[in-house]
Amino acid sequence: ANFTLAAVGLTPGAWDELSHATLVLGRAFGRALAHLRGRPELLGVLGIPETLAPLCASLTAPGDWSFLSRFDWAWTADARWKLLEVNSDTPAGLWETGFIEGDVARLHPGAVPPSRGFWPALASSWMRWTERYLGDGAASRRLEVGLVGALGSPEDADQLRAHARAAREALPLAMLYIAKPEDLSLRVLVPAFMISELKRA
Repeated sequence: ANFTLAAVGLTPGAWDELSHATLVLGRAFGRALAHLRGRPELLGVLGIPETLAPLCASLTAPGDWSFLSRFDWAWTADARWKLLEVNSDTPAGLWETGFIEGDVARLHPGAVPPSRGFWPALASSWMRWTERYLGDGAASRRLEVGLVGALGSPEDADQLRAHARAAREALPLAMLYIAKPEDLSLRVLVPAFMISELKRA
């Protein structure tokens, strides 16, 4: 109901203005995230529970944060840009930006997809964070990667499809598993000495 295949043509000046505004907002988010580092007490206003706040406020590499969102802009009647909202981790936004956008552009001769570098950027992020947490060369190893979401929701399903596509490109030897939260099971490994203690108890 809220999607159209019609493209909006922008002049070079309007595009430059939009690009500049987006970059400036991105820098503002970077400053805000840097300010929140090590200050879990400031996260309450964002609705983050106290138990999770310390984890959210701790960054191993403060200069290399990862933020994925969609800025929703409106072109007003007086020819100005107005920011409607910031959709942080918008579920369908990944698939719309990376795939549907190109199809829409092809329907309009002369149009160029604004986010042509989206897929390489998302795959690069997968590779970068995999090697950060699993070590150099991890992206080329045989890994098992689980992607979990509410598959009954079309938006969540699109989110997982987009990440799976990027992960396959970044981790060519990985096995990818897509599942619903209720499909998960937790296995606890208990050392042998603890088992004997439990039996005695």
